[in-house]
Amino acid sequence: MSLITGLLRRSAELLAMTFFNFTTMKLKCKVITRASRNEILGIDNLSQLNLEFKNKNGNNENDLPFLKIYLTVAPVDGKANKELIKLLAEKLGISKSRVSILKGEKSKEKIIEVLM
Repeated sequence: MSLITGLLRRSAELLAMTFFNFTTMKLKCKVITRASRNEILGIDNLSQLNLEFKNKNGNNENDLPFLKIYLTVAPVDGKANKELIKLLAEKLGISKSRVSILKGEKSKEKIIEVLM
């Protein structure tokens, strides 16, 4: 497990356990397709590692952590989106049904929602 993945998973678990009324996590990501391997490269805004958990009042998309994600598949017929969901679910140790794309299904920049 990479340092970033471990840090992301531990922070999400800790915050979810501490604040029961927080049910989702939002992430902003930039997807680079046709890469040599699937990987999550890193988090920008690392100094703001509050992961922007959303409560009933919502949150601000501009302050979200920004992941750079490389995928091997081409962005054809939603294959890259499916691979993105599969990769994030695998790295976070949750089922694919708990990861969804809120914004940017046809864009390189996406807003991802993770149900905790």
